[in-house]
Amino acid sequence: MELDRLIHERKHFAELEDRDVEVFLHERKFGSEHLNVEFKTGFPEKTNNKYEIRKTCKYVVGFSNEEGGFVIYGVADDIKDATKSFPDYITGMTKHPSLEDLSLWVKDRIHPLIASPAIRFFNVASKRVAVLKIPPGVNKPYCYFEPDTGSVTYFKKTAGGIAELTPQEIGEFHRTQIIAQSQLILQATETQGAAPTVSASLKPDRIASHASNILAKLEDPKDFGLVRIYCCPVEKVEIPVSQVTKFLEEHRFHFSEAMRYFPRIEVFQNFVSVGYFPSAVRQDVKSTMRISLYSDGLAAFDSLADQFLDGDRQLHSGWLCYELQRQLQLSKAVLSGSPATRLRIDLDLLYIAAFQMVLIASRVWAEHASYRGTHQPITRVVPLNEIYDYDDNAKRNIAMPVVRSIMEEVGRIFGVSQVPPNLWDSNGYLTYVKGLESQR
Repeated sequence: MELDRLIHERKHFAELEDRDVEVFLHERKFGSEHLNVEFKTGFPEKTNNKYEIRKTCKYVVGFSNEEGGFVIYGVADDIKDATKSFPDYITGMTKHPSLEDLSLWVKDRIHPLIASPAIRFFNVASKRVAVLKIPPGVNKPYCYFEPDTGSVTYFKKTAGGIAELTPQEIGEFHRTQIIAQSQLILQATETQGAAPTVSASLKPDRIASHASNILAKLEDPKDFGLVRIYCCPVEKVEIPVSQVTKFLEEHRFHFSEAMRYFPRIEVFQNFVSVGYFPSAVRQDVKSTMRISLYSDGLAAFDSLADQFLDGDRQLHSGWLCYELQRQLQLSKAVLSGSPATRLRIDLDLLYIAAFQMVLIASRVWAEHASYRGTHQPITRVVPLNEIYDYDDNAKRNIAMPVVRSIMEEVGRIFGVSQVPPNLWDSNGYLTYVKGLESQR
């Protein structure tokens, strides 16, 4: 289900305003019981003014093991009583744990690793309310680990609240999740094909040839997703392979992070390629990102959506926006001095049936939007003179109009009604780059 539609029929969680949450709590359309909503007057505390970490985390585990949901703090549970009038049940909060503490609790005490839930604060009836959004997990079942005792507890959300599972229920849960994961993989294969499909805007045989060369050099994308950004000149171009080889040697540090750490340039008949190898994951790992430059001017970026093989099935919106910007700048630089005046950029996302996109909701927390199920490759044609030069310090990291347009469409693929939030600041400066200019 689309969680955000529970609160607002059109807005994404990151777009909600005080008034939206007030209307939601006033209208009470969720009824007396709802599997995806819980209300709490505040974060549970011990008698020594410390927080009850287990009681907070059990909701994260319980919702993650089902369809996800919202825990709304600062609202009494009698909101479900139709005889209670608004805003009598809005209690408000006087204190809450820090965002850093919440993230640490989730990271250290919930297994397997789960993305930190998003939390936002709103003013309702002149009182402070917190909304904790917990997406459905992709690696169920999850459990809570108590470090003091070494005990492990499994929870699930039910109509009556959060239930602790018995040993028999835990075994059955594991079995059902194995079946569900198998069905999801089968569905993804049927939807996207045994091998990635090709963008219709570039010649199929051209891309098929490239794919056969590059896919063998990447880690298997079926579990990690695949991002393709292909920039190709509209006009006919011929660049000697020796020239693109020299270009890579001289521009190693000028574009994507993927180009900075390649061990060597791999030279082929009509193209060159460099790869990024996250050897800290394991020594025998294949490349997880590839940049390939062809003699006909094609600049191809092939990357796992999960470049570091974390297994969290997440696509970071800021990273994708950054790579689009750099790939366009790279392509323009490669085509410098050629007859090309325009290029076509194609973005496609493959093997992402179970993926979520990480949204930069603020500098201290993020949230996630789920893939909506089907999409077409995104294609744009852009004049070279509208692409900001990589060595123009004033514009290098200013989001180009074509990048903004593409990211808006990416947002819709993941159910966001507009450009994903905070990809750039009010001046258009890329958030992903800010403070890390020497690395990115």
